[in-house]
Amino acid sequence: WGKLISTSGNLATTVGVINPYRYRGYRYDAETGLFYVGSRYYDPVTCRMLNADDTGILQMTQGELLGANLFAYCNNNPVMNSDPSGYFAFALPAIGIGLAVVAIIAAFLIYYMVTMPEYKFTGFDFKKWLTSKIPIASLISLAAYEIMINNVRISFIKQSIPTKLKLPNGKIDLSKFNNPKGPMMPKGGRGILGPLGWYIVKDIDNHKDSVWKLFNWAGERIASLLSDGTIIGK
Repeated sequence: WGKLISTSGNLATTVGVINPYRYRGYRYDAETGLFYVGSRYYDPVTCRMLNADDTGILQMTQGELLGANLFAYCNNNPVMNSDPSGYFAFALPAIGIGLAVVAIIAAFLIYYMVTMPEYKFTGFDFKKWLTSKIPIASLISLAAYEIMINNVRISFIKQSIPTKLKLPNGKIDLSKFNNPKGPMMPKGGRGILGPLGWYIVKDIDNHKDSVWKLFNWAGERIASLLSDGTIIGK
């Protein structure tokens, strides 16, 4: 994953040597053969980080197969995960889908604005029509961007929740929360305890149609859930 095999092309001995940004935009150190990944170094030969991750990550990866391995890179799956900072790996599909939507909309607008600005059929002024529709197109693009950002947020949230609490489809397994003697809540009532000290609380405010709020062992709110355990945000 990222191991430099060769540098070829007309600029191989100039830009190919001077440019340090290589695999996934990481900064490459030609002397050591290591990549600088924001907070630590990655060795493409061993496919491992050179130094350990922050031990605080252990609280978020309890129950996961690689949860205790502080040297693993992208959870041993860089095809489906990305780690731009060296602190945390997250899934790529959520970002990819959002970017694809934005790209399709942008391509549609650029194509018609550049290739057909003056084209008229049977008296129809396409350029004038498109100009009048740009605000709507902008709103569509903004909506697509919001979807992308929300998908990224949800991806981060899922990564921070221990595997022991989740179903194979990524939803929270609410059946594991069955102890009603959880922490007392400020607005009254108690949380319902589950594994690892995590607990859920009924969302009486019904934010974004959520039914439950998920809290970690330290009392920090981690996610908002639908009635079937689907994560819809924080």
